[in-house]
Amino acid sequence: MSMFVKYLVLGALIVLSGCDDDIGDAEKYTKPTVDAGSDKVYTLPISKITLSGSAKTYPKHVYSIKDTKWTQTSGPENLTILNSDSLTATLLNPETTGTYTFELYVKDSGDRTNTDRVKIVLTQSAKVASARSSRSYSDDYNLMWNTVAEDQVRYPEIEDQWQALYQPYLIEVEQITSDTQWHKLVTKMISDLNTGQLELRTIDSNLSGRDSTVEHVTWSQDNGIGTVRFDSLGNISSQELLVGLTKALSSLSSTQQIKLDFRTSGVFNDQLLLTLITRLTTRHFNLCLAESEQEVDCIQIQANKDVSETRFEVVGAESSLSAQQFARFIDFVSLGGERFEFLTSLPLTTKLVLH
Repeated sequence: MSMFVKYLVLGALIVLSGCDDDIGDAEKYTKPTVDAGSDKVYTLPISKITLSGSAKTYPKHVYSIKDTKWTQTSGPENLTILNSDSLTATLLNPETTGTYTFELYVKDSGDRTNTDRVKIVLTQSAKVASARSSRSYSDDYNLMWNTVAEDQVRYPEIEDQWQALYQPYLIEVEQITSDTQWHKLVTKMISDLNTGQLELRTIDSNLSGRDSTVEHVTWSQDNGIGTVRFDSLGNISSQELLVGLTKALSSLSSTQQIKLDFRTSGVFNDQLLLTLITRLTTRHFNLCLAESEQEVDCIQIQANKDVSETRFEVVGAESSLSAQQFARFIDFVSLGGERFEFLTSLPLTTKLVLH
């Protein structure tokens, strides 16, 4: 249908609908209507948050919704938005309290656009707030100890050791007078478990002081095989990783085999891991939370068409548990799996997270 005919039909429909109270708002005929949903408040820890929007375009017989896109416009931590090009998107395992703003962008078949925003507020639980407000670190200790004991995935593997550590470290914690001493004690306690299945990470939501000259994502090509190297990923946001990864894949678009080198990546958070998974998946699959057996806790992830013909190989996965989980994902995809069990990190205490 030509644009002239579209505008002619549009004008006729407005005239014919002039008596309809719902058509009194002429603005909805100039651009799509979009609703990002109502503002929400959640208490950490929370494993899953749904962004649910809606969009319409008028007259519906002339135009239709063409594109939708969720983006994060503000917040103390960059979160990876799963299925960001759908009206219903998902956030997994945010770690930092504060106010986050997300924008839903919509474009219709007439190239008309509109946006709406929603705020998500993440707060501390009453238990955490109480523990942090007390003078003694004993409350922090008991909260941290119980957090691990209630974890259905990790705890069964360390139950006996964790129980044995309780009393000796409770005595030590009574001598602690600063957060620095507290962090050292928790680090030593996890180390005393003597298992390679647990790893501590410090939350650092302020990345402004990092060395901006360091290239965290670099790439090269040799004999038709591409290599993408990741360095100190804990010092960048998921958005920065996405930008670097997109550039690398664009430069290596002529290769069908790419090695992903994590030997110097260090420990990195769930948001960066989710960015890697969603950007580098060559197949559709269901991403499910490992601690839940409910199908409602699974998110269908679409294949990235840009890498559909690419074969990925992970190098240096032993550098961190995050890299190991990503290597497990790459194997899962290559074997044609349909349901990937994603093990989220476990916030232990102030700025300390267990992988």
